[in-house]
Formats: sequence, C-alpha cells, structure tokens
Amino acid sequence: MPVSVMYSPSHNMAGVSTTNLPALPEGKVYKLWLYDAQGTIVGSGTLNSAGRGAGVTTMTEHDLSRVTDFGISIEDESAHSPSQKPAMLENVV
Repeated sequence: MPVSVMYSPSHNMAGVSTTNLPALPEGKVYKLWLYDAQGTIVGSGTLNSAGRGAGVTTMTEHDLSRVTDFGISIEDESAHSPSQKPAMLENVV
C-alpha cells in the first residue's frame, strides 16, 4: 500500500497519492490528518480509492507551515477525530 506525500510549504500545499489501497466497506473512508508541534490533530480530507486502489488529493485549506506530521486512518465518513492512532505517512523536517 504505497502512499506518497508531496509537500510545498512555500505554496501552502500538500498532496497525497496512493496505489494498491484496499477497497473499504460502505460508509468507511481513508481520512487524512495533520499534526502540529503541540500534538494537535486536524482532519484534512479523505481519500476514496473507489475500489481501484489508487487515489489522489490535495490539501490547501489549512496553514501547512505549522504541520509536523501527516497521518492516515480508516474512519466513518462523518468522523471529526481519529478513532485509532493514524499511521504516520510523513514526518516534516
């Protein structure tokens, strides 16, 4: 399940690209999370592989200059906070 994060702080933009994601049951989505240095977690959208195993999304709605980590978890579509510890995708250096 390769997941790639592309991050450009100067453009306040990040993108996530995936391949070979397993299809999820109805009502479940791959949810993206942003972390800051204080450990605050903010939801930043969802990925839906639509059973194809591939998905792409961009993140521009948050101030990405304070982001320290990107994460992903499987959640209900309506989730506003992670129900489990998200898998870390990228540690921002």
